[in-house]
Amino acid sequence: MLAPWLLCLVPFATDDPVISEFMAANDHTLSDEDGDYPDWLELHNPAASDLDLSGWYLTDDAGELDRWRLPTVTTVPAGGFLVVFASGKDRSGPELHTDFKLKAEGEYLALVAPDGSTVVHEYAPEYPTQLDDVSYGLAFDAGGVSDTETWFPEPTPGAANGAGGPAILEVLHQPERPTRDDVITVSAHVLPVPGSSLTEVSMSWRPMFDQDRLETMHDDGLGGDAQAGDGVYTAQIPPRQVKRGRMIRWFVRALDVSGATGRSPPYPDPVNSPEYHGTILDDPRFADSHLPILHWFAEDHNGADSRAGTRGAAFHDGLFYDNVFVRTRGGSSSGWRKHSYKIEFNRGHDLVWSAPEWGVGERRTDEINLNTTWSDKAFVRQSLAFDVMRDVGVAGSAAFPVRMQRNGQFWSVAIWIEQVDGDGLQRNGLDSEGALYKMYNQTTDAYAGVEKKTRLHEDHSDLERLVRKVNRQDENVVEKYLFDEVDLPAMLNYLAATALIHETDHVHKNHYLWRDTEGDGEWRFLPWDKDLSFGRNYIPGQGVLNDTIYADDDPWSHPLLGDRDHANPDGPIVVPHTRFDESRMRRESVLLSDVSPSAARKVALAVAAASSTAPGSSRKSSNSARQVRNKRSSVNGRSTSEVTRSSSPTRTGRTTRSSSSISSCHSIRRSRTLSTATWVDATSRTRLPLARVWAMSSQIAVVFPDPGGPSKNAKSGVPSAMDTKRRCSVVPSRSRPSSERRNAQ
Repeated sequence: MLAPWLLCLVPFATDDPVISEFMAANDHTLSDEDGDYPDWLELHNPAASDLDLSGWYLTDDAGELDRWRLPTVTTVPAGGFLVVFASGKDRSGPELHTDFKLKAEGEYLALVAPDGSTVVHEYAPEYPTQLDDVSYGLAFDAGGVSDTETWFPEPTPGAANGAGGPAILEVLHQPERPTRDDVITVSAHVLPVPGSSLTEVSMSWRPMFDQDRLETMHDDGLGGDAQAGDGVYTAQIPPRQVKRGRMIRWFVRALDVSGATGRSPPYPDPVNSPEYHGTILDDPRFADSHLPILHWFAEDHNGADSRAGTRGAAFHDGLFYDNVFVRTRGGSSSGWRKHSYKIEFNRGHDLVWSAPEWGVGERRTDEINLNTTWSDKAFVRQSLAFDVMRDVGVAGSAAFPVRMQRNGQFWSVAIWIEQVDGDGLQRNGLDSEGALYKMYNQTTDAYAGVEKKTRLHEDHSDLERLVRKVNRQDENVVEKYLFDEVDLPAMLNYLAATALIHETDHVHKNHYLWRDTEGDGEWRFLPWDKDLSFGRNYIPGQGVLNDTIYADDDPWSHPLLGDRDHANPDGPIVVPHTRFDESRMRRESVLLSDVSPSAARKVALAVAAASSTAPGSSRKSSNSARQVRNKRSSVNGRSTSEVTRSSSPTRTGRTTRSSSSISSCHSIRRSRTLSTATWVDATSRTRLPLARVWAMSSQIAVVFPDPGGPSKNAKSGVPSAMDTKRRCSVVPSRSRPSSERRNAQ
């Protein structure tokens, strides 16, 4: 929430409060607690003492001066500010919202004393037509607030206004994608301060990193100007100033008779705002590219190739972003010829991106990661790993290859990795207010090797509890905690997908932990850094740049990599060795059956062996039904619940098989190709497509083609769907859910 007062000033001459600034066309300048961008206004107390505005009124109607009453205990300190949203939501705290909105086309606006009739400050008879993300109000000078109304292209809600000046709008260029042989016409709609007039409008333009060149802009209907006297000023950049694929940048400045100036872009902050508008010259060689293209530019190559970073520019999908921050990222890759980079964009100028192959429409982000493929001769491991994670149902980053151009020349094929932040969480249907930690340890410490990304007003006590519980030696305590405070379906999906992509670098680092703090309080993994996947590993003495592929090496290739019996040599456990492993292997068997029949059979046999020898288990079937509490989960917008678990033999279709027949069943089918695999709910006998499976069941039926071919219905002669399959049930889990344990205690 925006602080209601941020700055003190020399008192206003009259000591009366004023509406010092307002915005009636708020596109993306200031959001409220709901994430909306409503109209807003700013009240300023220029007096030398605090002012209680309780019972004062705001109105947008000269005929209804007592339109909206400020709530009790509304104090503005001496020289301070108070922001009120004119949203129509009518709220009295913690943010203030009036019951009316402001009209962009102009209307009356006033602050009225508690008597409901005395107008203390007003914009009358109405303020001028307002502009998107340009505020309007009173200019400030060395003595504080003045009575001069003006535009503020760089709004300052909750803080002192500057001197203001002419408003420069709609800075455009034609053609939108110029070639080297085109004249570039730049136009700008310029509005003088009310009651003033313009004396000069100019454009400074700059090819690549050369010196600025000044051009006077005209509104005379000549030299590319469409119409004289319409307030739209134009200037032209001659052709052949740079090569194709290079950038040209410009800014516009306006001066009025009072000496006030306006600039576009405003450039108020050298490290968090664009200095220029711009574009690149079109390169027809890219017309048939199958990859998205990201162009970026940096004058300081050494700075860009360091963690210290440098400022530069970027161009993507027709939009130009100036004065962005570029630096290297990653550990091992810092010494390679082609680095991984992070690009951070300025406040209010987020990168617009989309990923149709991921089903991601237009999104905005304030930073992106561009991972090098220098170590991967296949170029696809990282993006493919995130693809698999997504298809399995794991919430994670969008990842896809891009062609990266640096300073107009090809630099590399990089992997665009979506940042794990509030925007990424929301896209995955997760609460951005949940606790998010980037982990560099094995869930063994809540502070060392940990970066907290959200809820920075809180300590790490939630993570401390997780670390303390999962590292207990008593497996009953660990198991109860897992059922109570970990999103088991999500966790199982993550671990099963990790085995499927043969990813060996996640145990000791390279993952996030997210907790649904405001919801069910449960934890889940979020994936990160998947370059060491599909058989690749770090080898001591060789590092990452090696050609060794791990295929069946224990523990790297084991389905339970990360538990106590199969610890990654690079780090100890990430998941305790409990009966939770059985469910993990079951999930892997279902996923692998859709990809690798032989691997699926191996995992299925491992499941049977683990279940029959698990501590406290029995080789005999139990007839007692076990109920598991519903755990609501979401994948790609779909919600499911865990199904009823039963330890009795599973009846699916016409064939009933006990769990003890799993080995012989797989022996019979060992030589056949597994063409179909589905989940079968033991209770409803409903077959679920693998792509839609989410909840873990203790019963899994792996569906095999019938070696004898489909039989025909005796009456119709039509092949029976139930007859085309034979079913082999993996034995049920013998772990007891926490709810049952509590009842038994």
